[in-house]
Amino acid sequence: AAILAEPLDLQSAGIYVYLRLLIENLPQQDKIEYQLIRTKEPEELYNLPNKVLSYRDNMLNLLFRKFFSLPKFIVKEDYDVVIEPAHFGPFNLPSNIKRVTIIHDLTPILFPKFHLLHSRLFHKFFLKRILRKSHLILANSHNTKADLLKYYPKIADRVQVIYPAVDKIFTPQNSREVLDNRGINNDYILSVGTIEPRKNYISLLKAFEVYKRNNPEDKRDLVIIGKKGWKTDELFSYYNRSEYKDNIIFLHDVKTEELPAFYSHCSVFVFPSHYEGFGFPLLEAYKCGAKCIAANNSSLAEIGKSFAHFYETSNHEELANVLEEAIRSDKGYPEGSNHLDEDFSMKFHNEIVKLSSSQES
Repeated sequence: AAILAEPLDLQSAGIYVYLRLLIENLPQQDKIEYQLIRTKEPEELYNLPNKVLSYRDNMLNLLFRKFFSLPKFIVKEDYDVVIEPAHFGPFNLPSNIKRVTIIHDLTPILFPKFHLLHSRLFHKFFLKRILRKSHLILANSHNTKADLLKYYPKIADRVQVIYPAVDKIFTPQNSREVLDNRGINNDYILSVGTIEPRKNYISLLKAFEVYKRNNPEDKRDLVIIGKKGWKTDELFSYYNRSEYKDNIIFLHDVKTEELPAFYSHCSVFVFPSHYEGFGFPLLEAYKCGAKCIAANNSSLAEIGKSFAHFYETSNHEELANVLEEAIRSDKGYPEGSNHLDEDFSMKFHNEIVKLSSSQES
């Protein structure tokens, strides 16, 4: 089985995290031999063999890869199953090769204004075809599955839900060394995620401003961790005008191994996103013992139902009130336990085994 592992080389956000966690624990058993197709010689090796099909990162090369070079490579290597973690292609494969497509969210279709033109066009013109040709479609939450079936009802018999797990490094940390090295000296409210419109950070900044006005003696900061994505001008324009700019800290280069310290020592973690297919940071923060607040939408209500406090997504005044309540609370807010099954890679593997067996029978 080939896993199209380009996200390991080209990304750093949700799909990269999903794929890394998946392949770190995939068993090589039950007649399934997994191989990773990479875009370059890997710097970080996993427990699976790698095949390299080189790629220069631009749009024309991406299209050529998906429609021509990658299908040719797959046929040459004689794979029985091809697994696509980023739900785009490959195309032009023979019908005897089983295709597995992983769907993380449908935001380019549900919220086109939050995405760049090429992403909207790809999903509009190609996703239906990709799903029609997929033998197995894996969704990362029941919310993502519901969105899929709303737009593509004919695929219902081929969709399964498998929750991803979070990295085992996300446990409470006592040391503040990471924070000290970053110059984080005050107490802080935390949010984590790529800087792009869907994450709804302007609403968080507005809520933070309301909180600061209502609590003028509070020296607490707002820390937002995430790489710069797209359509960021409006957010940073608002930030530059904020009367509390000196209390708002953007960190764009935080490493994964540093995140547990940030989660562990925050006053409260806030996930204000308009929509998430799964929402890794919410579960990561909970695993580190953070008080969690999330917008009441999409999979966030599903993933955080046993431990997070929710507010209406567009209501920054309500978020400010919930922030104040959470900060004043001396205990976890609210108390709960993680209801997700973390046997992620094995469940995935079992689905591939079933698919492979159905091919042979």
